[in-house]
Amino acid sequence: MEFFTQSLKGLIVAVAAYAPIAVAAQESNLSDAQYLALVMKGAPAAVVRNATVIRTTANGNRILQQGTNGFTCGVTAKGPVCADRGALAWMRAMATHTKPPNVVGFAYMLGGDSGTSNTDMNAMAPTATNHWIKTGPQVMLYGPSIKQMGYPMNPSADTRSPYVMWADTPYAHLMIPVTNERATAVEGQLPSALVNGRFFYEPVVGGRKIVIWMDTDGDGFITQRLASELHLSRAGDRARLPAEVLQPVSPLPVIAADPSDAIFYGIDAQLGATWFDGRIVQFDYRRGAMSALETVPSGAGTLGRAVFTLDSGYPTVTVDVAGKSYRMSVDTAATVVLTPHTIAALHDDWGPVRATSFVTEALLSDWHTVQPGWKYIARAGAQGVSMIEVPELSIGTFVARNVWFSTRPGDDVFQGENVSAKIGPTAYGKVTLTLDYRDRVGYFD
Repeated sequence: MEFFTQSLKGLIVAVAAYAPIAVAAQESNLSDAQYLALVMKGAPAAVVRNATVIRTTANGNRILQQGTNGFTCGVTAKGPVCADRGALAWMRAMATHTKPPNVVGFAYMLGGDSGTSNTDMNAMAPTATNHWIKTGPQVMLYGPSIKQMGYPMNPSADTRSPYVMWADTPYAHLMIPVTNERATAVEGQLPSALVNGRFFYEPVVGGRKIVIWMDTDGDGFITQRLASELHLSRAGDRARLPAEVLQPVSPLPVIAADPSDAIFYGIDAQLGATWFDGRIVQFDYRRGAMSALETVPSGAGTLGRAVFTLDSGYPTVTVDVAGKSYRMSVDTAATVVLTPHTIAALHDDWGPVRATSFVTEALLSDWHTVQPGWKYIARAGAQGVSMIEVPELSIGTFVARNVWFSTRPGDDVFQGENVSAKIGPTAYGKVTLTLDYRDRVGYFD
């Protein structure tokens, strides 16, 4: 384990009911929000969100978050860590040099580590003889039978594959290096492009730019073309995107995209609910920039904010239209293909394949009947879809004007859902939208 004895001493008695996890001295000046953002690097967001989070300073110990899933998280001198009850019992035994428990435990350290000795549990720095090793992003398995599992127990471990740490002590445990999915989501702008109101994430892998459609209302996929070109390993009908891409929580289905469908033309993959989960993502439509953030920018929400729920992983908000309230999913990928006649009538600079907002045929018919003065275009796009412009609507406290909604053939995007509309970039495509999936708040600036 990459963060023990010196990191843990002093907290065991004071917080015996929780984890013996101590904060690194260099983190003592962080705000609680910054500390929690650092903790998020240690484990998947779904784990941290429901875990107990402890902070220890020179002034004592505080519980920043009371959890429900049995994990306890904190920041040690070696990095952020989240451990279940069994792992905590092992850590407590290590820190107190007592007999390890007869239980199995599991811990995350996805933020990586600063190194430790594989032969001297108390060493704080490398020497010529103490086999100092740095594993990087990792998970750890504890239990009484670790040595019988057949993994290497050499003190000079190969940290690219699983190995047993401290094999010559009662505290032997299995180190499992992993691709650091969560820690790569650092604050900063991502390589991206904004095309006709649609955002694409464009990382470069092996000299090839990958075009990834960002869809808050989708599940994500990888095209067969990309999977073949990059020789992605598959598990059944699923594959994982290369490590150069900020990873979703789970592998994505591999699909055969229809090359004749203009909406999917040139797209290599789509990132949806599993990618957005636990993240703070900012879509700056004014500058055409997309960012993955560690925290919500100070002062965000100058134009308004809206609380959302997650329905099957999709953000859903209340939208007020003409005195009525509707539940609508937030759909950054809502797209329509328009006819040349419709494009000419709209008098804008977007091309035929463009962002929109969606509405069911029934609700569009109701709006058109009740509000005959609203702009309406029948057979506006491919497969006879129609459009209607809502003069004004409210998403929480944000007010959007002149918002175009489009239908879909047979209401196909609404199948199995409990919404009758999806709010897309035609509502917020001239501002900055920040979606905080941790606190479930959208900010408009």
